[in-house]
Amino acid sequence: MYGTLPQVIPPLVSAAHSEEVTVRGGISFTATLVFATTDTHNVSFTIEVIRPVQPWPGPVVGSKRHPVFLTQANHRRWAILGVSRGYVSVVYPGADVDDQTAGFQHAYPSATWGTILRRSWLASRALDHVLSLPYVDPDKVSISGHSRNGKQAMLAAAFDHRITSVVSSSSGSPGMTPYRTTSANTFAEGPGDAPSDWWLPSLSCFKGHEHRLPIDSHGLLGLIAPRPMLASTAWTDGCEPTWAVERAYRAGQEVYTALGVPEHLRILYRPGQHHGFLDVNAYFDFFDAANGRPGFAGDPTLFPERLLHGFDWPTWRASQRAEDLVPPAPTAPRSERVGWGLGTFPGTFLSAGGHYGEQCEEGPTSGGCYIAEMMTHTRFGSTTVTRADVSMGEYISASVYFSANSTEPLPVVIWMHPLSYHSGFNEGYIESTVGVYYAIAASGYAVVAFDAMGFGTRGFEFDGYTGSSRGGLPLFYRRYPRWSVLGKLVHDGLAALDLVTAPATDRKPDAPMGLPKFDANKVYAVGYDVGARAALYMGAVDPTRRLAGIVSINGWTPMRTDTNHSSTGGLRRLWSWHALQPHLGLFDGRESELPYDMDDVLLEASGVSDGTVDNVASSGSTSPIFVYQQEFDRQADVGGVKALVAKAVAGGANVTLATAATVNLLNDAAHAAVIGWLNSL
Repeated sequence: MYGTLPQVIPPLVSAAHSEEVTVRGGISFTATLVFATTDTHNVSFTIEVIRPVQPWPGPVVGSKRHPVFLTQANHRRWAILGVSRGYVSVVYPGADVDDQTAGFQHAYPSATWGTILRRSWLASRALDHVLSLPYVDPDKVSISGHSRNGKQAMLAAAFDHRITSVVSSSSGSPGMTPYRTTSANTFAEGPGDAPSDWWLPSLSCFKGHEHRLPIDSHGLLGLIAPRPMLASTAWTDGCEPTWAVERAYRAGQEVYTALGVPEHLRILYRPGQHHGFLDVNAYFDFFDAANGRPGFAGDPTLFPERLLHGFDWPTWRASQRAEDLVPPAPTAPRSERVGWGLGTFPGTFLSAGGHYGEQCEEGPTSGGCYIAEMMTHTRFGSTTVTRADVSMGEYISASVYFSANSTEPLPVVIWMHPLSYHSGFNEGYIESTVGVYYAIAASGYAVVAFDAMGFGTRGFEFDGYTGSSRGGLPLFYRRYPRWSVLGKLVHDGLAALDLVTAPATDRKPDAPMGLPKFDANKVYAVGYDVGARAALYMGAVDPTRRLAGIVSINGWTPMRTDTNHSSTGGLRRLWSWHALQPHLGLFDGRESELPYDMDDVLLEASGVSDGTVDNVASSGSTSPIFVYQQEFDRQADVGGVKALVAKAVAGGANVTLATAATVNLLNDAAHAAVIGWLNSL
C-alpha cells in the first residue's frame, strides 16, 4: 500500500550550517545535509533548525535542554509555536511547497515508495543530524503534520522508533482512517482518490474491494505503540469520518491496552472542517505530557477518552425493559414485525416547516451562509440549480435544490444520504460529474436534502459535543431508550415529506422564503446505502402512503443470511457498529430466526397487505420501487438481493430491479438510471 523503503540507510557525510540568526528569543540556522547514497553519488537536502534561548520547562538532562519537534515546510508556523513551548523545531522539506526527496528517489530505484512514504523517510534523515546537536534530548522527539502531512507523520513514527510521540492531524486515508471504513458509500477518501504518486499504483485496484487489502492503515497504530499518539480530527472533516477514526482507534487500543498504556492513544475532536479551528497549542500539550513536563504528564483530564460513537450494545440491552426485548412472533402482522426493527416511536406533532432556524437566515446568496460553505454544499454544483433553505420537523435545517427557472409545481425528491458521518448529505469525495442532488434537481425536480441525526452538522446529536467513553450509553439512547437511530432517520425523512405535502397555509407564523411550488402528488424518496434503507422504511411506516415512489441505491442486503462471517461485516453493522437498529442484536448468531427480512420491507413500502392486496393496490396502484444494485458491491450479497426482490414481486410488490457491472459507486451511470426511472413514472 505505502511502498517499500531503501534496504540501507545512507551515511551522513557532512552537515553545513548557515550563520545563526537570533530574533525574539529564538535562534535559527539552516543545515544542508549530505548523504552518500552510493560510492560515487551524494544526495543533499536542507533543513531549518529553530531553537529557543530559554530551556524547556520540563525535566532536562545536563546540557540537553530541549525536546525536538519535527514538522514539514508548510507547517513552519507550527515550528515557531514549538519554539515558544521550549522545543527545538526542525522544519524539513517534505511538503508540496518544498519537496527535496527527488534525489533519493533516483538514488534508490528499487524502492517502491510513493511520495508520502518518501517524505516521511526524509524526516528520519533529518533526525540523523539533529540528534547529534548538543542541546537536544534524543529521548524526546515529537512529530506532527496536517492532512497528507499527518499521514507521513504516522509513517515516520511507525518506521523510526527514535520518534517518541506523534500527533496526526486530520490525516484521512490511509492514515487515521482505514480504507475498509471509507469506501465510496461513505463519501470519504478511498483507494484511487489521492494523487497517483502518493502510494503504490496497485492501490487503486482495491477501490470497492477494500476488504481484500492485505493490511490497512490501523496497522500503523500497532507499529507506533506503545509510544504516545494523538489523532486530531474535526466533527465535519471532509477527509475523515469520525466513525472511521474511532474504528481505527478501537483497533489500536487493543495493542495499547495489551502493552499497559491505553492512555497513550487518544482522539482530540475539534469543531469545523478539515482546515478549521486547529489548536496547535493543544498538540504541544500532548507532547509535553508525553515528555514528562510537570503540570501535563499524568493529568488524565487533559486528554480523556471521548468517543462520538461510543455505543455499547450490552449497556443498551441492560437499559431495556423485559417486554422491550421480546420480538414479535413470525406470524404477527408484517407491519408489526417491520416496525419492531425501528423501535418504539416516542410520538410528536406535525410541522409544515418554517423560516426561523434555517442554515442561511439572510438567504442563500447573502454571502453569510457559513454552514453551506463549511460543508462545501456547492462544491459539485450546477449553474442551473438554485437553493432555498428551510427549517422543518423538529428544528432540522434542510435545503431545497431546484431549477432557477421553475414556475410550475415541481415533483419532489427527498434525498437520503449514506453513512457519510463527516459530510452529511454532501459528497465529500465524488464519483460523478456533479453532486447527486444537483443532478436530480437539474432534471426538473425539487430536491430536499438534510443531514441525518448523527451525521454532518448533526453529528453531535448522537452523543453530545464531547462524546463519552467506551461502555456508556450515548445521549440519543438515553433520550429515547425504546427508539432507534434508524427510526429517527426515517422520522426525519417523514418530516421532509410533511414539508412538501402540507398546504402552504399551514406554514405559520414564520413561513420559509424562496421555496418553489411542490407537486404533493409526485413525491419520491431516493436513498443511497443506509439512506436507501431509511427511504424504504419511510414508505413502509407512513400511514397515509404519500410517497409516489422509492429508489434504493445499493441500499441493503438480506438480513437473515448476513452473519458475522460475511464480507459485509455482518448484521452487527446495524445493531452494533453504527447503532442503527440495536434490537437486531438479539439475533446475533441466529440471524436466520429474525422476524422479518427486506422482502417484507419491500412489500410494506409498496403497499401490499398481508396475504391480500388492499383497495388501492387492487386497482394496480401499488407504490413503485426502484432497486438499483451494482453487481460488485462488497456491502451486499447481490444474489440474495435479487432473490428477495423476486420474492417481493411474487408477493405483489411493484419493484423494478436494475443492476450494473461495477463496484459500489454513486457515479454518472447510477444518476442516469435513477433519473430515467423517475422520469418514466
